[in-house]
Amino acid sequence: MRACKARGLWQDLRRFAIDRGSAEINKLTGFTIAYKPLKRGRRVVGVQLT
Repeated sequence: MRACKARGLWQDLRRFAIDRGSAEINKLTGFTIAYKPLKRGRRVVGVQLT
């Protein structure tokens, strides 16, 4: 049960914060950003911005 909740947290963070924020930055500024989730096994432990 705990793993399902954690997985939902990552999906929500990605969908509502990271995807929307990066799309807005790419659209409104001269910068282009992308991200890569850093995983340890199946677990996301960080995000690398490029």
